Amino acid sequence: MLKLFLAFGLAFEIPIATMLLVKAGVADVKSLKSKRPYVFLGCFVVGMLVTPPDMISQTLLAVPMWLLFEAGLIGARFLGPPRGSDTAAEEAAADNTENAKTNGVDDSDSETHDIQEFDLYASITDPSEPQSPKDADTDIGPEPPKSGA
Repeated sequence: MLKLFLAFGLAFEIPIATMLLVKAGVADVKSLKSKRPYVFLGCFVVGMLVTPPDMISQTLLAVPMWLLFEAGLIGARFLGPPRGSDTAAEEAAADNTENAKTNGVDDSDSETHDIQEFDLYASITDPSEPQSPKDADTDIGPEPPKSGA
């Protein structure tokens, strides 16, 4: 019975493992889709090895494993590109260039400073823009008390 609990518990980790493989860049959704027949067969082989020797138990484990793999593929499509891939940045740059050309704006000399990830220390303003004296004098925090009465 413990062996069955372990098998079903691990089976429900399949979508998470599939999405992690895609997000890490180890595999992509297209290559995993091309391996569907092997995954289907592998689910039944694992079901055969782990469950008691009857066809019903094997099917009751293999079919949910296969459906969870499919659910992982669907979830992986919503994750976006793998971390560290430059394809998303290249596509965004191409879209910005195309939009600038259609709007009649020449954007070839300016640099864009996009924050790609959550960064606590990212500057709020563009570092290439000069700071005005008013911005330099502003301070975050309470004003010091004025001396005198």
